[in-house]
Parts: sequence; structure tokens; C-alpha cells
Amino acid sequence: MINNVVEFLNNTVRQYPENIAIEDGQNKITYETFYKESKTIADNIRHLYPFYCNKPIIIYLPKSYKSILAFIAVLYSGNIYVPIDEKSPKERILKICRNMKGSILISTNEYLSKDIYDLVNVLIYEDITIPNLKKLNDTDMQKQLSKTSITDPAYIIHTSGSSGTPKGVIITHLGIIDYVNFITSTFDINSSSVLGNQSPFYFDNSTFDIYACMATGAKLVIIPETLFMFPNKLPEYLYNNNIDVIFWVPTVIMNMANVIKYNRDCLKHLKLVIFCGEVMPNKQLNLWRSSLPNITYVNLYGPTEITDACTFYIVERQFLDNEPLPIGYPCPNTKIFILDGNSQVLQPMIVGEIRVSGPCLALGYYKNNDATLRTFVQNPLNKLYKELIYRTGDLGYFDIDGMLYYAGRIDSQIKHKGNRIELLEIELSIKSIEHINNACVMYDCKNQKIVAFIDSYKKFNIQVINRKLLELLPKYMLIHRIIELSPLPLTANGKVDRLKLKEFI
Repeated sequence: MINNVVEFLNNTVRQYPENIAIEDGQNKITYETFYKESKTIADNIRHLYPFYCNKPIIIYLPKSYKSILAFIAVLYSGNIYVPIDEKSPKERILKICRNMKGSILISTNEYLSKDIYDLVNVLIYEDITIPNLKKLNDTDMQKQLSKTSITDPAYIIHTSGSSGTPKGVIITHLGIIDYVNFITSTFDINSSSVLGNQSPFYFDNSTFDIYACMATGAKLVIIPETLFMFPNKLPEYLYNNNIDVIFWVPTVIMNMANVIKYNRDCLKHLKLVIFCGEVMPNKQLNLWRSSLPNITYVNLYGPTEITDACTFYIVERQFLDNEPLPIGYPCPNTKIFILDGNSQVLQPMIVGEIRVSGPCLALGYYKNNDATLRTFVQNPLNKLYKELIYRTGDLGYFDIDGMLYYAGRIDSQIKHKGNRIELLEIELSIKSIEHINNACVMYDCKNQKIVAFIDSYKKFNIQVINRKLLELLPKYMLIHRIIELSPLPLTANGKVDRLKLKEFI
């Protein structure tokens, strides 16, 4: 049993020193070089801040192998890395720095301003990659790492906060280790695998990419962000780089669905396609499955607060285009509960809140005890001892066979003219209509209207859409307005940007 995630790299560099660890379009770095360079950065952090231990170090760098190098170096130094989006508005960056005032920040001169220097202790990346005369030997490094417990934080990822201040989700070494042991053994990721990265490194889905490679000696190829805007060019890139594993958000998978049948040969290396972060519609998945039937397709589910994913479903049967795709079964060491508003267990087929317990749980939110206490609560079913359970805010249900299905967000369930409506059900029904590539359904509270944003390959009017919806939904769930946008705006994570869409209502 390992106690610190850097032990993944320690083991891998002994077995596969010459394997390429990361390729980012401009650079290739072997595991041996990656190991040595990360230790150099860790040496410099320890030399400059010898008493700084188990505390946050913000990584403010562009997406490249250098970002991951900095993450692992921070862990070697016995601290917690905090990735932030270098493209975020300045005010968001400052809010994070204010919340972590007095911490260390690693960046380059081009991203820094006086405001940042006033809040944190800045280390220039280029300076700390130069070997220091006072190197820590392996014994000293091991002593430093021994101060880190398996239940200590490894990273902090910031999500949106309702108060306007980003919430820092604190993920432990234990959560990562448990998750990585599951994904590498279940999906047979090994030293010959090549993973194609889409997720930004400040997004929790990147945990899969980074640590599946660190644990096995696999190669991580960082795909240029511009390619995801031109899905017709992605198959050739995957082919040229021998990528056989992808873990992408569903919107990116969907955008590529209509080009794969013309690019089967370019995708012949692909063995494993995993998606997480949004609902995956079966219409687009069926296009993938009909064109590339020999690939293993996997649906993962989980919020940031549970170390990326807590359930999984290996797609093993045929689905109609308008059927929901299960989110499957709990990952090992994880328990899933469906509870009602009174914290009572619900019977199969009854929708309630998804709650999670297990070693995957975050420690809570950094310097935000109120939010932590609201969502990480005592398991109401356990009266005998302390057992924290995370309230996801997501709705779901078990079928009679124990299969779990996602049913939307508690805050996206509306009441319209006396009828309780889950907007996700309308959204999935619209996505199943031929010629519609993507859709997002929202509620105009002021005018009490259901609004559908549609990205389609032909013009639609509301009468045509509702005629098709009547085949799938009751009349009270029909939409009142459509807004055609091609493509739908996306967040930096690749999800549909619902905040941006609100501006059109």
C-alpha cells in the first residue's frame, strides 16, 4: 500500500525510465527526466521555504508538461498543489490568491502583476528549474514525504461558488490512490497505453489522465486545445499519435460523432472511450458504437468533491436513441445512497438525491467551513459512529436490478403550471431528434417559459420540435421557445456554458 501519490512515479521510473511520460506538441519528456526535473523543483522549494509543509502552492502556468511537472514537484516538497486557469479573468485569479493569502505561487513573468505579488510569495518557474547547490538527497526527501499522511491533501481544485468566490475542493492522497487503483486495473491501462488528454488541468477529469500514466508508465499526449474546435481534424491527430485511450467530456465526444464514420481507419488504434462530466446522449453514442463497435465505451459519474468519479458503467447492451444511459454501479470502496428530502432511503425507480460515502470524499472546502458543513454531513442512516456522506445535489434512482441512473440537478427541477418537470428529460429528448447535434434546456422564470437552445444541421421551428417531443413526453413538458446557436457556447472544460446561455433568455 502506498501512502503518497508520488510513489506511483517512484515505482514507474524504476520500471520504465525511458518511456515517454508526456508529449505536449512541442516537448517530449521521459519518466526519468520528468522524475529528475520534478525533484529539482522540489529541492528549490524546500531550500527557499524549509518550514513550508502540507500547505497550498498555486500553479499558475499554461497547459503543458511543465504544469504537471510543477504538480508533482509540489507533492515531492510535501505540499498541496492548486492548479488555476491561466486564462481566467484577473479578478477570479485574485479572489483565489486572496483566499490563499501568504501561500506560494509558481508562475512565469508574463502572468504576474503587482496585485498578485502583494498576496502571495511568488516563485518564477524558470528560476526554480535550475539545480540548486543545496540538493536534498533521497533520504532527506523521504523524510519530507514521511510527514505526509495518506489522508492529507494532495491538490485543491476550485469550482464556482454561489457567493461569487470560487470554492477550493480539497482532495486527499487516499482519494487519488483509491481511484487510480480502480481505473488502471478495471480498464487495463498499462505501460503501452497512450492517453489523449482533453481536460484542462484545473478540471478534476485530468486526475484520470495524469495519474493513470504516473502509475503505469503510459504516455500522456496533451492534445492542442484548438483541435477540439475542429472535430473533423481530431481523428487524424489521434491516429498520428497512436492514442488508444481517451477520457473526454460528452460534448466533445458528441461533436465528433458525425465525422467518425468517415474516419474509421484513423481511429483504429482506439481501444477505450470514457466520458464524464455531463450526460452522454445515446443518439451520438450510437453513432460511435455503430462505426467503431470494437471499442470499450464507459460512462463515469461524479462531482469534483469525490475525486473525479464514484460510479461507472461499461456500455454492454444496445440503447434506443432516446433512452437514458445508466451511470452504473459504485466504484470499489464507495457507497451510493438515494435519499428523499427527509433523508429516508427511496425504493427502486423513485428519484431522490444521490449521496456518496467512501475514501473518495474530499476533506471539504478550503477556508469555507459553512459550505463544508452543508454538504459533507453525517450519514443519516448510521447512528452508531461518524461516517461522512456527500450531498451531491444531483438527482438519480436505482432500477430494480440495482443499476443507477442520473436524473438531473435538484436546482434544475422546475414546477410549471402545477407540474413538476425535470429539464434534463426534455433536453435528452431533444438531443435524440434527427439532425440535432446538441441542445440545452433552461427555464425563463420571469415569463414562465421552457426555452431550448439548439445546435442543429437544419432549420427547425417550434411546431416541428414539439410534434416530435409529443412522441416522447407529456404535453405539459413541451417547449415554448427555441433559440438556434451553432455551436452552443462551451466552458473551458468543454461543457455547455449555461451561464452564457442565460444572457439570451
